Amino acid sequence: MQLLIDPASVLCLNVHIARKWVFFKDPSVSQVTPVRKRHQFNSRMTRIILLISFLFFFGRFVYSSIGAWYHHQDKKAAQQSSQTVTPPASAE
Repeated sequence: MQLLIDPASVLCLNVHIARKWVFFKDPSVSQVTPVRKRHQFNSRMTRIILLISFLFFFGRFVYSSIGAWYHHQDKKAAQQSSQTVTPPASAE
């Protein structure tokens, strides 16, 4: 005779008793996912989120590097144009 008692349906403040009740349940009815499967899913989601974050970071780095290079080139060109001032024509 198997007892089909669901610990979630009964308010039980004693965790020890609630854990014992789980052993009396029919194993085919259990909807709890194994810890290993949950761990694999969590680690996979973590890797995906980290990969997306890295792609955003890398994209922003490339974008700012290109902008900084163009800014540097403009600054260098402006500096050269201000240094190459033609001398005034001498009055002879």
